[in-house]
Amino acid sequence: MYYQVEAFVNPSLCEGFGIQVLEAFSCGTKVICSNSTSFPEVGGSLAFYFDPRSPDNMAEVILESLAKPYNKEAGFKWVKNFSWKESARIILSTLETLAN
Repeated sequence: MYYQVEAFVNPSLCEGFGIQVLEAFSCGTKVICSNSTSFPEVGGSLAFYFDPRSPDNMAEVILESLAKPYNKEAGFKWVKNFSWKESARIILSTLETLAN
């Protein structure tokens, strides 16, 4: 789905984790998303961010980002920082700490 597009744009105001951002990176797709919710943490310095409440800012960032080159390899590498196994380990460790 993300393979044949120039960029993935997500103007969400309410996002739980931002899995779509990681999916796009894993397909080598440029990410343009809102600067709210979990997106800045998940997208890091690779994503392009806009204010989702400002249509003018959204349009400006989309146009600017489409004019810039994108390093697909950086996206592939970034995605490796996120894994279900590591997330489960952190949650289990936190729960064990709270139980003691």
